Amino acid sequence: MAGATLLAGSASLSPFLAGGARARDIDGLSDRELERLRRRAVTLGIARAGARSSEDASFDLYTRQREELLDLMDGAGEAAGRSLDAGERAATRKLEIDAGAALARLNAIEAQTPKQEADRLFNSRTMRESFKWSDGLAMSFRDRWQACQVTDARRGEITRVIERITGEARRAAYQRIEAEVGAPWYFVAVVHNLEGSLNMTRHLHNGDPLRARTVQVPAGRPKVWNPPNDWASSAIDALSRFRTDDWRRRGWTIESMLWGLERFNGLGYRNRGIPSPYLWSYTNQYTKGKYVADGRFDPEAVSRQCGAASVLKVMIETGRLPAPPSMFV
Repeated sequence: MAGATLLAGSASLSPFLAGGARARDIDGLSDRELERLRRRAVTLGIARAGARSSEDASFDLYTRQREELLDLMDGAGEAAGRSLDAGERAATRKLEIDAGAALARLNAIEAQTPKQEADRLFNSRTMRESFKWSDGLAMSFRDRWQACQVTDARRGEITRVIERITGEARRAAYQRIEAEVGAPWYFVAVVHNLEGSLNMTRHLHNGDPLRARTVQVPAGRPKVWNPPNDWASSAIDALSRFRTDDWRRRGWTIESMLWGLERFNGLGYRNRGIPSPYLWSYTNQYTKGKYVADGRFDPEAVSRQCGAASVLKVMIETGRLPAPPSMFV
């Protein structure tokens, strides 16, 4: 459920739908588009680890395609860094960019937002501004976090996400952002997963291609960066709101992180009495109810994204992350 309000001035990623709807259905991209990318990868000698995902019966179509595209992108990125001639390097980089464009369109199918302009009854600006930090709210987040249990059937998907965010390249980028902004690297990672499906060829602000400054709202960002592939500098700009004194004073406790994620994603779920899937999808705290388009809520739809809490819980359980501090300890 990617949130237009999470990033300073950002818009929903749904505009990708306008440019890529011809050859896909409600659940995923066309087989023809993916097959073209696979053939290019084979021609370039790039191992397609995505085959493991397509053969995993526990993954739905959206997740299988997402994983295959990420494998193609990561394989192409690694190959581009090896000793290739100029022509091979250009072709490999082009494959990474094209797979990233496909992933952005796929992400737009699933990553919808409780957009305030289209859902004023449940998610108005006034409602969001009234969702202020308090000890009572913090306690409610603590209680839900403590009661939260990861859905066993989804552990395979969550583990795959964790393998990617803890990989050398992405973790180094997240740690660079942490050094600049102050937000913990794992907070940056779950935001990147929810907002952009870990796509490092697109601006985190709004999913525009990284080869130029953003065109959609917020337009013209970032002011300073090194195109066409400086994802980290662009993400620092997108997450600059977390540099504030309020965040430094409050501290990066588990309660403040969960509160911040829900506030900036939107309150459309809370005001319908549903735990936000942006946080709680793939746990026992969430069952169904989802925005299926900007501002359009379907009470029977179920999120196919790993909620932030599910990722953090499995990282802690498997020793990849110490438990974040709590303000109540």
